[in-house]
Amino acid sequence: MKTNLVLQYYGNGFAVGISGTKQAITEAANRFFNWGMTESEPHFTSDTFAYVLSDEPRMVRFFALMTLLRMGVVKNISDAKGLRRILAARRWNHVIANATAKVAALPKETFIPEAFLSPEAEAYQIGNMDHSGLDE
Repeated sequence: MKTNLVLQYYGNGFAVGISGTKQAITEAANRFFNWGMTESEPHFTSDTFAYVLSDEPRMVRFFALMTLLRMGVVKNISDAKGLRRILAARRWNHVIANATAKVAALPKETFIPEAFLSPEAEAYQIGNMDHSGLDE
């Protein structure tokens, strides 16, 4: 089933928005969790949209592993022989570069309302506000 991904900067990482059918979103979120891209449950905002929390290193690793899985180099995440073949063939750097580019190319949108920003993001916003005129 097809899903679309979007990113929103969220605290020190990303909120990864997933749009599609409820079943497709759940399957994608489970895949993200099983392959280590997230530790969070999907947060549904509607029947066709949810988000999970992640960060750039986890997302790059996830997309790299998915590429290697599609190439048939690894069968599953614990396939040590496959990982040794990757490192021996020096394909890993190429795969990581492609995964990094894929994460950077994901569209950026705001889908979590400001009221739900993490405390870190909110503190950053408050700390960078223009406080001139408060002393008057």
